[in-house]
Amino acid sequence: MRTIILSLAFLASTSALAQTAPPTNWRSMTPQQLNALPKEQVAGLPFIEFLQKTDPKTRRDQLEAVLAVALSKLYYAFDKPLHPFASYVDAAAREFQGDIGARQDGVIKAGEFEEISRRVNVVNEVALPTYAPFKRDLYAQDDFLSFGGTWVIEGETHAFPVNFSQYNCYRSMSRCFTSEGYVHGGNGSASLNVEGGDLKIIKWDRTEVLMEDDVRCRVSTISVNLQSKEVYMITRNRDAGCAEVIPVPKLAKPRISRLVDGWEASSQAHRDKTKAAQAYYSKRMQEAMKVIKD
Repeated sequence: MRTIILSLAFLASTSALAQTAPPTNWRSMTPQQLNALPKEQVAGLPFIEFLQKTDPKTRRDQLEAVLAVALSKLYYAFDKPLHPFASYVDAAAREFQGDIGARQDGVIKAGEFEEISRRVNVVNEVALPTYAPFKRDLYAQDDFLSFGGTWVIEGETHAFPVNFSQYNCYRSMSRCFTSEGYVHGGNGSASLNVEGGDLKIIKWDRTEVLMEDDVRCRVSTISVNLQSKEVYMITRNRDAGCAEVIPVPKLAKPRISRLVDGWEASSQAHRDKTKAAQAYYSKRMQEAMKVIKD
């Protein structure tokens, strides 16, 4: 199985939309010659035969099982039994090829399998959602302020939607100390990134606390309304110094972010991803789901 996984990783670099005709004599080529073919030509080869010819240890029944499970996750041939694989794979493969506008010959090409894998990855991320912690309510007493939550960007998609930041502020020190964490990736291969830092307090009165993070590329000002308990952040470009340090693009306009309940934000993001992932199901399943919703 490890061999199959490594071989499939090679195919993942191909594209169903970028294909050129492979050599007519490809079946008589050596494994070394096949591996040396351009990716666009590999994309047009039957992926099972290609893997068998480039790796003699690969078994056809194993590859058919992998393909059958992948197609079943996208609900192709969902009205047929998963076993035996042979008849199921043929029916599901033809249905998938029809959905993407490819020739319906029942033989999945390497580029087509890459597209199947991409869609399955999206569906798997929906099946295993990640949620941020609940919002930490704002607490203020004397010269101490504490709050936390998940940042969302108004009018934009956050690069790391599963995030959580916690702030502990001390008026006597004119500093707010931060602990920030976010999840990068998904589908079983996500990583947790945690950072710490501090912000300079530039205003603290009975109604509002302002803090600022002044870095080379951008300046972010966080406003904490002590009465409404709303927390906003405005990020804007610095006048100079960014392009010479790191390639961070300039903002077209100031970016406004809002600190919200992490659970609610993650739940909404998951609902949006689920809706988007359903577009990768077989067209027949999408029609069946409409009937259920109606």
